[in-house]
Amino acid sequence: CVFFQQMKNLIAFPYRHIYQNLAKNPIMWGISLRQLQDFRTSVCLDVGEGVFRTMTMRDICEKFISPICEREKRPYALVVNKLGLKAQAFVTHSWDEPFGEFVDSVQDAMVNMMNPLPLWICSFALCQDQGMIQKVLGVDIDKSPFMRVIGSLDEKVGKFIVVRNTKTDLYSRLWCVCELLVAKREGFIPDHTLVVGRQNEAFEHLSCLHAQASDRNDHEKIMRYMLKNFKSHSEIDEIIKVLREHPSNHAVIEDNRAL
Repeated sequence: CVFFQQMKNLIAFPYRHIYQNLAKNPIMWGISLRQLQDFRTSVCLDVGEGVFRTMTMRDICEKFISPICEREKRPYALVVNKLGLKAQAFVTHSWDEPFGEFVDSVQDAMVNMMNPLPLWICSFALCQDQGMIQKVLGVDIDKSPFMRVIGSLDEKVGKFIVVRNTKTDLYSRLWCVCELLVAKREGFIPDHTLVVGRQNEAFEHLSCLHAQASDRNDHEKIMRYMLKNFKSHSEIDEIIKVLREHPSNHAVIEDNRAL
């Protein structure tokens, strides 16, 4: 009977209609700080403290997040928050960072907040299924989830959180450079920016022109976007320089002429 089959589907997927709407609105793909902490604890218990210390965000995604996304056909954020959670802080970071170090840095960003802001972290917010990720990212820069979220953050309470790390220079990655530029355009730099994480002094501070992307098509479209929206690469490099040299704490960036 068609009716009973429809009822069975409704019971089996009670959030289907809600999810279809949430899937169109990336600002709702947030996770809480507590959920990030609980995830870290779960992973650490699973692999052991010694192995955990060696794992990067990329390792975590491949071993833990991707299998969940492939099974559930949705982002991790919408697995743990079936009704969605509106993000109020965009986290820009590198996938080659030590995961434990990353979580510590995000906690530092929230340390003075009585109510930690919901976080938009790409590895948790995007469905880490190879076919789906290519579909999501294969669009114009301004239509990508990253840029739509930054543009949708609350202009009063929203934060742009820059998470540096000791393993790789954040701005050697083109997507991170692009996120920075959109945050600048949307008015989140400098007054609504938090800089956390230790910067390795041994990093060679190259120009944004030498930043890389894993996908060649991404590299070309981001470079075109940057040079179209900013006067020159040297202007972009000046913004990056300030963030690279900012003290390793959770303070909001003070007004700076370069920004």
